Amino acid sequence: MYGGTAYGMGQQVNDDTKGMSEYLRDKEPMWGAMLGKLVYKQCYESLPGPAKMLNLFKQLAEISNERGEFLQWTVPVTNAPVIQAYRKAVTKRTKLTYGEDELKVQVECWDETTLDEGASLTGAAPNIVHSFDAAHLAMVLDSAQFQMSVIHDSFGCHAGNMEKLFKLSRKEFVNFYEVDPLALLLEEMMVPELMPQRGSLDINLIMKSDYAFL
Repeated sequence: MYGGTAYGMGQQVNDDTKGMSEYLRDKEPMWGAMLGKLVYKQCYESLPGPAKMLNLFKQLAEISNERGEFLQWTVPVTNAPVIQAYRKAVTKRTKLTYGEDELKVQVECWDETTLDEGASLTGAAPNIVHSFDAAHLAMVLDSAQFQMSVIHDSFGCHAGNMEKLFKLSRKEFVNFYEVDPLALLLEEMMVPELMPQRGSLDINLIMKSDYAFL
């Protein structure tokens, strides 16, 4: 749900149900929008932990917006710099004449841009999570002593090395989150007081999980 919105969930309902029947294919889009709002609301109520994190990431974007700055951070371990350079063009109105005709047009001037605060808010959660996932992936690749292939957040290797990858992906996941990347992120943004209350999960239990990565 980290990148989800009520509107987006409604669109997904409409798209995913088109092939189920003629009735659902030709349904009024409003019903998908209404169901999307219910799903979004239910996610917030049933998943309080993820909802709290989503609100935290939005809050970080709000802080950057108030400063008039792009949200940016350094990914722990890999030290990769990330900048949400979301811009929007300045819209100007002008008139064009062609003979006796006059047209009023709006032009987007990309040489004059401002911070896109809306995109910063919606992009904060998925971009932070993806940057952490990318760091984990890089750590696995750096540690692997066998050939691997990767696509986005998917790991691949020859069947004979699958057991090694099974263990290595968990080991590097533990290594990454033991440095407390969220705390480091908040410290970098000078808002350590926003650190949420921790749960009771022992991160090392990931090593014993059969289903942490599938």
